[in-house]
Amino acid sequence: MKRIMISDLEFANKLTPDFVDNIEQFLPMWLDSLIPYYKEAKLIEADNFKLVNHKPCGASCKLYEKDGVGYYLSEMPWNKELSFNADFKYMNCSWYECFREFYPKLKEDFWESCHNFMGYNLYFSKIWNLEEKYSCVAQRVDNYFKNITNDPNVNFVLSGTSTISLTEKGLKYARTVNIFE
Repeated sequence: MKRIMISDLEFANKLTPDFVDNIEQFLPMWLDSLIPYYKEAKLIEADNFKLVNHKPCGASCKLYEKDGVGYYLSEMPWNKELSFNADFKYMNCSWYECFREFYPKLKEDFWESCHNFMGYNLYFSKIWNLEEKYSCVAQRVDNYFKNITNDPNVNFVLSGTSTISLTEKGLKYARTVNIFE
């Protein structure tokens, strides 16, 4: 069954058809690819898995490797967070970074890239998509992730630096800290 992520939304009319078609294919594939990292975060009882390649600023971290992936685990009183260890191996992880690999035309056609950015940015950036007016894509991504993980308690916070929140404490932290990500 094909999952509709943005093509039926009003703002999609402002995007190039090729961009919309590729986003429709990409988002479910990208979210599916994140399941092993979600499982690792759940296994270690993290509050959040932040899709970044660095350790949180000022936090002491435990570094470890599992199944060929390097991780940073930081434990602060307010948040236990897992992220990728780029010193071990750089992982493409932001939605846009992965989408550019999936849809190389974004790298090749600067003007098309700028045109589409003006149409989708409000819906894919946390600073805006926490507002109801721009939350439709983030809600669909979150619902899709809940469905594929079969976990009604997980929350996917879509942003330039997305976060998989596994606890209410983690969700509150992910939605309030670094709002500009």
